[in-house]
Amino acid sequence: MQKDDFLDKDSFYSEGGFQVTNRAKGFLATAAFWGKIVSIVGFVFTAFAVLAGVGIAFMGSSFSQLSSQMGAFGALGGIGIGLIYILLALVYFFPSLYLFNFSQKTQAAIRNSDNLELEEGFKNLKSIFKFMGVLTIIFIVLYALMFIFALIAGAMA
Repeated sequence: MQKDDFLDKDSFYSEGGFQVTNRAKGFLATAAFWGKIVSIVGFVFTAFAVLAGVGIAFMGSSFSQLSSQMGAFGALGGIGIGLIYILLALVYFFPSLYLFNFSQKTQAAIRNSDNLELEEGFKNLKSIFKFMGVLTIIFIVLYALMFIFALIAGAMA
């Protein structure tokens, strides 16, 4: 059994007996269509975030003059804020890429009645959920740590 296969295939369905109904194909086609639109918008926002990050990084000297007015962000400076924008763009890029690949593969699978292409589409869909799950766990841990540090700081004040 592969590490991605958490279900025993033989106990749930046989390879030859599992079929996608026409109604399910319609649902998949609609999901793939909207997935492609959302992923393209995601690529555009990623590009804007990278451009903004590069622009902010190059304007770093003007941010240092405003550091007293910007609080914690002012301490980072323009380069730090620019790097944060680029990092967030990178984080946003991968779900958009997985969604685009899901959409492309699923549309091709429906068009050509290709089970292997559909499997690749679902593989990308799995990757979206895995990525978002890991990201959610990371944010929960970060929020918990911030809460703990806030409690400690409040107790020390």
